[in-house]
Amino acid sequence: MEDVLKIVQLLNEGKTFLEVAKIVGCSTTRVSNIKSGHSHSSITGIQKTEKPKRAELTEFQVLQIKQLAHEGKRLSYIARKFDYDYKQIHQIVIGKRWKHVAPELNRKV
Repeated sequence: MEDVLKIVQLLNEGKTFLEVAKIVGCSTTRVSNIKSGHSHSSITGIQKTEKPKRAELTEFQVLQIKQLAHEGKRLSYIARKFDYDYKQIHQIVIGKRWKHVAPELNRKV
């Protein structure tokens, strides 16, 4: 419990996750989990923070994604262009997700 409070104190002093982890002798993941409230929130009083939800794609964006893939653009390029996960882009392109949008552009696997 003391090390948890020490971690919070060091973070409040402006130390980085890596600096805190070295001082306390733990992993940066543990420091991050404490800072975000994912662990020891009953001790620290820090409320768990949630990641912001990603905006849903529109049908028009899905059509653009499928067209770009059909034109031969790399999926990694498309993922960066739409700020979307590569795996999700792949599932759209093969028709596993959004299969009703331009099914003729779905890649065969």
